[in-house]
Amino acid sequence: MLAGVVFLAAVGFLSGWLWPGAKIGPRLEVSPDFDVGELVYDQELTLAIGFRNIGDEPLHLDPPIPGCQCALATLGQTVYAPGEMGRFQFTLRPAAPPGASYEQAVVVPSNDPESPRRIVTIRGRMRGSLISQPARVQVGSLKPDESWSGSVVVACTDPDAEFGILSVRCDLPEVEVGTPTPTQRPEGWTGPYYSLPVQVMRMERVGKHVGKIEIATNHARYAQLAIPLEIEVISRVKIQPRSLLLEGPNSRTRMWS
Repeated sequence: MLAGVVFLAAVGFLSGWLWPGAKIGPRLEVSPDFDVGELVYDQELTLAIGFRNIGDEPLHLDPPIPGCQCALATLGQTVYAPGEMGRFQFTLRPAAPPGASYEQAVVVPSNDPESPRRIVTIRGRMRGSLISQPARVQVGSLKPDESWSGSVVVACTDPDAEFGILSVRCDLPEVEVGTPTPTQRPEGWTGPYYSLPVQVMRMERVGKHVGKIEIATNHARYAQLAIPLEIEVISRVKIQPRSLLLEGPNSRTRMWS
C-alpha cells in the first residue's frame, strides 16, 4: 500500500424505539473496526475516519488519541450539530515485523453519555518480505592463513508464499556460498525456510573486506535479497613490548608500535 490518505466512512444507524419527544442527547456514530489491508514497514499511512452525530443535541469531540507513537489526530472542528457528519485524521507508521498482523487502537473522546471514550481499532497485515538470519554476516579477527565457515538462513515472511532459490553468489572472490537446502522451520513459522553454507577462504590482504551475498528467487514479488558481508582480516605481526626505548649517546627517542 502506498503512502497517502485513506478515507474510511462510518456506516450504521441508531436502532431501538424511542418515545415521541424523548431526548437522547449527543450520540457519536463511528464504525469500531477498520481493515486497511497490507501495510509497509515504517512507511507512513494517513487515515481519515468518518463519523456522524445521530443524537438530538450538539456533539463535542476532543482530538482522538492513537495508541502508538503517531502524529496527534486532527479534527476540522470540535462541535457537531445533530445529523452533522465529520472526520478526524491521523498518521500511522507501522513497525511490526513483516508478515505479522497489525492492530492499533484509537480512543475518541466525546460528550456522548453512553460512550464518552469510544475505541476505534485499525487492523491490517504487514507486507511480507525475504529475510536472512543473520541479517548481516560479520566475520572478525580472521588471520590471513585462516578460513571460516558458517551458514545463513533465508526465509520468506509471507505465510502463503511458495518459492525456490534460483541462484546465489558473493561478490568477494574468497567467499563461496553453497547450495541452499530446505531446513526445519521454527515453531509457528509457515513460510519457506532455506539454509545456505558460507565458506571464507584464506584472504591475504589485511583490513576490512566488504561485500554482499546476492540471492535470486522465482517469487513474483520477493525476487532478490542482498545480505551485507563484512570480514576483518588482522595481521599476525605484533611488536612486544608496545613501545621501544632507543638510547643514543646524545639523544633519547621513544618509538611506538
